[in-house]
Amino acid sequence: MKNISFPKFSKKDPKKFFKILNERVNNYFKENKIMNWFSGGLNFQVEHHLFPNICHIHYKKLSEIVKKTASEFQLPYNEYKTTREAIKSHFIFLKSMAKKPVIV
Repeated sequence: MKNISFPKFSKKDPKKFFKILNERVNNYFKENKIMNWFSGGLNFQVEHHLFPNICHIHYKKLSEIVKKTASEFQLPYNEYKTTREAIKSHFIFLKSMAKKPVIV
């Protein structure tokens, strides 16, 4: 783990935290009630990380607020609307993780 660098941010800079979070986290299947129930709300990854102590039944409404707020501050809000998009992205990610890391 010594070659991995994690971003540094302060709780005093929520805009930077949100930007870093959204570079690494994506929502998926937000409109799918079955997936929301089955995953316990983990399909709302952005809201899960922003509000870890909030019950997942509130994530859908929170996601609308978070997405609007992100737009107002010109910050990314990542989500996959279809199963195909999410699975394709996941396999691209897995392929990238299989590559030998470049040690600087």
